[in-house]
Parts: sequence; structure tokens; C-alpha cells
Amino acid sequence: MSLNGRYALGILLTFILLGIVMLYVFPAIHFISEGTATPTATFVYSRIILWIVLLSVILYSFLIEKQPFLLWQDIAYSFFFYLKKVFSLYLICAVGGAFLNFLIRFFHP
Repeated sequence: MSLNGRYALGILLTFILLGIVMLYVFPAIHFISEGTATPTATFVYSRIILWIVLLSVILYSFLIEKQPFLLWQDIAYSFFFYLKKVFSLYLICAVGGAFLNFLIRFFHP
């Protein structure tokens, strides 16, 4: 199988697995717990199942494709690069929150 075919198969299997899990995780949890699971427990169980799907995709990447999980190479950045990115994210959240506050106060009767 060619390199592109192998990647296409992995991507296709990932989306099929994720689609099946997202469709049937809540009915399966409801069936297993016989409807007695609290919403919090259902949420936790569904997240655990999604983490298991992620782990299986990572294992597929390493064991079947024999490739790293992330296809691009890691780039070493300086400490100030990360500091600048974190600061900019906080700034974006603050400006967005102020804008939403302005919209709520302006349009709320």
C-alpha cells in the first residue's frame, strides 16, 4: 500500500471509530447502567471512552503506521515566545469579555 493510502486508511478508520463512539456512547452507558447513572457519571464515562479512542488512535499511529502521531516536526521556541502567547490569549479573552459586556448592556432593556 502506498504512503498516501496508508494515511488515508488511518484517517478513515479514525473518523469511523469516532463517529461510532459519538453515536453510541450515551445509549451504551444508559444500557449498562440501566438508566441509574447520574448526568455527572454519564459525562465522566463518556470522556473516559473518548480518551480510550484517542489512545487507540495514537497506538495505531505508532504500531501500524510506524510514524509519529504528529506529522510535523517539533520546533523549539524560547520561553518568551510562550509567555507572549499566554499573555495574548488573556488579552483576547479580556477584550472579548469587555465587548460582550458592552453588547449585553447596550442591547438589554
